[in-house]
Amino acid sequence: MNSYEVSITMYKHQHVRWNQWALFFFGSIVSVFVLEEKVVIIPCWISPLLACFLSVIWVAVAISIRRTTKAWRETIFQLENDNIIEDNVIKAFHIQEEKWKKYNPWKDLKVTLCLWNMEALKSVTRMLTLIGVFSALFFFILFLKSIF
Repeated sequence: MNSYEVSITMYKHQHVRWNQWALFFFGSIVSVFVLEEKVVIIPCWISPLLACFLSVIWVAVAISIRRTTKAWRETIFQLENDNIIEDNVIKAFHIQEEKWKKYNPWKDLKVTLCLWNMEALKSVTRMLTLIGVFSALFFFILFLKSIF
C-alpha cells in the first residue's frame, strides 16, 4: 500500500469514528438519565452536570476528529499535487502530522460558533459540534435549575 492509498484509508477511517462517537455520546446521555431514574439515591443535580460534562467531551472529540480528518484530506491533496506515488508509507503519516500541527482547533470552534457566517450550517461535522455545544449549555442550565 503506498502513501496515497494509506491516506485515503485513514481519511475514510475518520468518518467511521464519527458514527462510533455519536453512538457513544447519545448512549451515554441516555444512560445518565436512565440511571437517575432507576437509582433512587442519586441527587437530581448530578445527571444534568454529568450530561453537561459528556457534552463538553463530545465537543472536544468532534474538534479532534475534524482536525485529523482535515489533516488527512490535505495530505491526500498534497500527494496528488506533488504526484507522489511511492511505497514509503511513513511519508503519508509525516505529512499528516505536519498538517495536523498547523490546524488550530480553537479557531475551528470559533468558526463553528459563528452561526451568522453560515459556515457551520454547510458542514455536517460542524453541526455535530454545535449539537455538543448546545447540549452542554442546555444541561448546564438544567443543572443550575436543579440546584436552585
